[in-house]
Amino acid sequence: MVTAVRWLPVALLTLGTALVVHSVVTGSTRLYLLVVLPVLSGASWEFGGGVLLLMAGFFTMPFAFSSTETGGPDEGHRSGSTKTTEPGGVLLLGPVPLFFGSWRGAGRGAYLVAVAVGAVLFAALVLLLFFF
Repeated sequence: MVTAVRWLPVALLTLGTALVVHSVVTGSTRLYLLVVLPVLSGASWEFGGGVLLLMAGFFTMPFAFSSTETGGPDEGHRSGSTKTTEPGGVLLLGPVPLFFGSWRGAGRGAYLVAVAVGAVLFAALVLLLFFF
């Protein structure tokens, strides 16, 4: 049950993206570029459903990263050990990842994955803009 809840945001985001991309490819949604930001406009059920699924995926995203560890009330307080968490994240500006907070010290692999994801998203945007 917990695993299904963790995959729900991923499924919603994937399905929403697929619906929006399909509506752009079929021509029922228009794609514009405003400076560097993609702007979509459409009135089809695919576009509307895709946007709703994307919003639901973003709102359920905290469930994907929720902790499943359940310990007793005194767990983590043995022999002076404390568990601390620090905020952090990554922001993709085109293909350029910006790491902040505790993620600044992320390993080289995390940087390469973030750059690869950003490059794929940027390439997909360019392909949609110029070929569809």
